[in-house]
Amino acid sequence: MAAMIIFPLRSVTYLKRHERIKPIAAQINALLPSDQRLYAIDPDFQPYLFYVRAPVTYLTGLDELPADAHYFLIQPRHQLKFERDPRWAVLRPKLLAHSPSYRSKESLLFAINH
Repeated sequence: MAAMIIFPLRSVTYLKRHERIKPIAAQINALLPSDQRLYAIDPDFQPYLFYVRAPVTYLTGLDELPADAHYFLIQPRHQLKFERDPRWAVLRPKLLAHSPSYRSKESLLFAINH
């Protein structure tokens, strides 16, 4: 009987201390206005995006990013291609956050001031 009470309570406190997805989303939510759209470029599977308050649009490549985009998320493997693209060099995107690795996938959040 005691195990039926103690085990669930212990499990909940353990999971709260070791939560990894929601803190990443909280970091993005703190930086991103909820009325702005977030463009996620080739994000693979990033479950923390389900907890982001802003609407998320998934794109397969940087070429699909609209000219009026203000916030976007890329993986570090795309950063070099992004930095070399003259279209984006003119706009001078600012790195806002570097999310920690989750399932060996990282992401970079950028903002563009038009």
